[in-house]
Amino acid sequence: MDRWRRPLQVSGAEKAIWSMRGIVGVPSARLAGLARLTVPKAVVFGGDDDVFSRASPYDTARLIGAPAPTVIPGARHLSFISHPEQVAAAIAAVR
Repeated sequence: MDRWRRPLQVSGAEKAIWSMRGIVGVPSARLAGLARLTVPKAVVFGGDDDVFSRASPYDTARLIGAPAPTVIPGARHLSFISHPEQVAAAIAAVR
């Protein structure tokens, strides 16, 4: 994880990432494929994500057959970088 995070911790990286508005969401075929999986699922979003709509975590969970999403207060779009412990806890809670 640290190796993956390192490039994003250089000066200017966050500004560059936030300038990439309009990131394409998950295609409907991918959502349908996830819905067909018979494994436990979790949807984890940042509460202050400004790339996806506020409804997106709830819509995503519904479309893939996951329980209610975990929304991390204060986290933005890359919550796994800014709030790794909370994301890890949400994933670990999947049963």
